[in-house]
Amino acid sequence: MITLKIKYSTDFDSQKVIQEYRKQYSSVLHCAYNLRFNDTSEKDTEHQLKTLNNISLIGSFLKRCAVKHATQLLENKPDKPMIFGGKKNFLQRCQGKISKEEFKQKRLSSLYIIGEANQHANRFIRINSDLCAFTFKPNKHTNIQLTINGRYKRYNSILEQLYVLQQDKQIPLTYQLDDEYIYITYDENVFRNLNYKPIGNRVFAIDLNPNYVGWSVVDWKGSSKFTVIGSGVISTKDINDFDNSLTGLPSTDKKRQYITNKRSYEVYEIAKYLVQIATHYRCELFITEDLNIKSSDKGLGKRYNKLVNNQWNRSKMVENLKKRCNIQGIRFLSVASNYSSFIGNFLYRDLELPDMVLASIELGRRGYEFSLQYIKKIKDKVKNIIFPLISDFSDRYVKSLEEFGICGEVTGLKDAYYRLKNTKSRYRVSLDDLVHLKFCSCFSSKSKVRQIYLTLPQNS
Repeated sequence: MITLKIKYSTDFDSQKVIQEYRKQYSSVLHCAYNLRFNDTSEKDTEHQLKTLNNISLIGSFLKRCAVKHATQLLENKPDKPMIFGGKKNFLQRCQGKISKEEFKQKRLSSLYIIGEANQHANRFIRINSDLCAFTFKPNKHTNIQLTINGRYKRYNSILEQLYVLQQDKQIPLTYQLDDEYIYITYDENVFRNLNYKPIGNRVFAIDLNPNYVGWSVVDWKGSSKFTVIGSGVISTKDINDFDNSLTGLPSTDKKRQYITNKRSYEVYEIAKYLVQIATHYRCELFITEDLNIKSSDKGLGKRYNKLVNNQWNRSKMVENLKKRCNIQGIRFLSVASNYSSFIGNFLYRDLELPDMVLASIELGRRGYEFSLQYIKKIKDKVKNIIFPLISDFSDRYVKSLEEFGICGEVTGLKDAYYRLKNTKSRYRVSLDDLVHLKFCSCFSSKSKVRQIYLTLPQNS
């Protein structure tokens, strides 16, 4: 689900009407929450709400919305009762630091209106045809215009699509309304590109690292037969280096705030760019690694800990990639990352590509195998897909053993990995090893993101 937050303006009288709706709705919501917290069913809660006084504006539908809203709040914190208005404000009220009226205002909830496709997306709120305002019509006598702030013109393309779907009764839009903002929640899958026609077994895969993202587009023709269509590296090292240069400055410093905002913005731009590439090549699968890295001391110094634990927005990146793939119609998969860098550098090093790209190819192989075995179900399932069969890569395997001087009996890739680790031999193909590769600006001259786009000979 995606939620848009849009600031609006309206006249004074309309604002008073919205305020009164929020007051009465909040009373209903608080009551519904207390009932649901005490294990009262949704049906029985709705029935008991009929006995409430001073809620003349809140009809049966909004009561139903309040019950659903209360259930959602309870799901977020099922063990402890929620303090409406916040614990901090509650303590301030107890200490006399804020007035009773101030606390009442802070306790007001947003008006929550569930979407219904057959009601032109929502029975009380509609997007206007000019895309510049919403109409809030809670009853036949009330018609309030909520004018969109001009800063939100970037939402025009989305609002245009939502408006069309609204008029065609093809989408439910759930709204939340407070004194300043209107929130629109919708299922991203409604924008799915139904006309997207992927090429079978063409896989787009990425290897995520704090400073670099390696990507590859590969046509898989079998467990070890493949053709590299394209690949590249995206670098965020300049952003991280700039951040490191600000050591000692407080978080309130303008330079600090700038780089924090810049990093968040660039993450979304990178995600957008990667999905555009996958779409251009008509990829069937979008593969990323299943990373669950907890904040901890990595044993490589404070700067590296900061890079991995604080600067690396991997979760934000993956979530945005997933949403964009869902909209486009590309199947998104996360696969185990174990040994992916080693296997990529060990089996595909003849491609003369950097470490993060070779790792992405290996991750793509795992996604391809998973798809065949568990999604398409045209291949027998194996216990795991992390280690490819040596027999499928015999020539590459033997060549790498010779290159690294690994002698004697080797039981497999895992054994080869620990042999190399014990000898402290460097197996990764770094960017420095490929001196012919040059980075260029990725998005604009102001962007701190750089890229290498590689046009490769076909290898198989």
